[in-house]
Amino acid sequence: MSSVRFLTYLIFAYTTVEGLVINVMYPNTLPFIFKDFAIAAAYFALATEAKGSSGSLSKLSLPAMVFGGVTCFYLLLPSQVSLLGELVAVKQRLFYIPLAWVAYHFLRDERDFLGLMKAMAWTAIPASIFGIYLYFVGPVGLTSLGANYSALIGSTSGEHHISFWRVPGTFTSPGQYGAFLLFNAVLFVGVLFEKGADRSQRVLTLVALIAALGALLVSGSRSPLLLFVMCSVGLLAVTGKLKGIGVWAGGLYGVLTMGFTYFGGGVQDRVGSIASWDNVERFNDTYFGQLFWPLLFQEPMGFGLGRATIGARHFTDWANIMLVESYFGIIVAETGVIGLAAFAWLTAAVIVAIVRCRSAMRDAPTKVLWWASALLVLTSALLLPVSTGLDAAPGNLYFWFFLGAAIKMHDLEVARRQFGRAPGAPWQPAGAAIYPVPPSYQ
Repeated sequence: MSSVRFLTYLIFAYTTVEGLVINVMYPNTLPFIFKDFAIAAAYFALATEAKGSSGSLSKLSLPAMVFGGVTCFYLLLPSQVSLLGELVAVKQRLFYIPLAWVAYHFLRDERDFLGLMKAMAWTAIPASIFGIYLYFVGPVGLTSLGANYSALIGSTSGEHHISFWRVPGTFTSPGQYGAFLLFNAVLFVGVLFEKGADRSQRVLTLVALIAALGALLVSGSRSPLLLFVMCSVGLLAVTGKLKGIGVWAGGLYGVLTMGFTYFGGGVQDRVGSIASWDNVERFNDTYFGQLFWPLLFQEPMGFGLGRATIGARHFTDWANIMLVESYFGIIVAETGVIGLAAFAWLTAAVIVAIVRCRSAMRDAPTKVLWWASALLVLTSALLLPVSTGLDAAPGNLYFWFFLGAAIKMHDLEVARRQFGRAPGAPWQPAGAAIYPVPPSYQ
């Protein structure tokens, strides 16, 4: 499994700069799939090196295969999008799902998880600092590198009448940059409260977290910032760490204060607008009003693969692309009620799988890391009717990978209890295995 672990580190490291590479090399479209080569190699290594079953993760196999079958079936049906555009849609729907199995076999114990978190912290720091740098120098920071792909997206001005450039950082859009910072920041909070992390990793993680929060402010992405606060508070609540909420809140207040001071009134207005009642009404109208039902009634069988996949625009006429701001909506627009039913089954199976893990992880020594992963997966799943997080990097990578990681942590905890480990005892005391380690994990 050494190849799988190496490729996993490579995939996460390259993800932090993928958008910048695309920016610099555009209109060459090959950089859009550079990371996919590494993912495909990880799948090949998994197929040739992995031994043993996938435990609780295997319960997702049937709904995943049904969804895959429905998606591939639509390749046989006519679409106004070119064949390459349709293949892009298939890739966005299906290619990243097996990352859950990669994560399951990557993770042997909490040391593998913490090792990945350390690597993610080291790569997140420069990616965050680069975004802050862009905020101060403006678009010329990208254009001077020959990066001309990303659109210039400005924030709305508030009471200070200041609008600023929402930086894409090392990604192709501020939304993708915000999603990257959200996932990393929540996972970093989990590491900070994880007993198994040593002091050096806590210091590194704290630096990475502060840098990520600063970058999140200048990205202008309000939803990731709000979700970060909600997931972090939820993480402390469900893991019994609320006694540290005062220190945590004080630290967050300090970061925001420094951000408002150095980033100016525009950022202050942008963050302050999160509490606006207009946002609550807009969310209510979107989640419970617009959703995706009009598309379903308009064309119950869908308009064909690639019609709503934003990446397909590189291989077909823009006039044939439908802009749908919902992953469920994308599924409905392209594969109709059949695709919706198949993907709803898969989504429900994911949610049920995470919920079923909860009881076993209640007293587990890795419950904080598990809850950090689980909350990100559950939040992403519940927002699929109104967000397109799974249709673009890095949301698809983080969602499926940490789904597999969460399920593997549960299975390890259950197995170790069966071999006599008391609830709450360390996973790996005195450097000795608690139960016989399968050959594939040695």
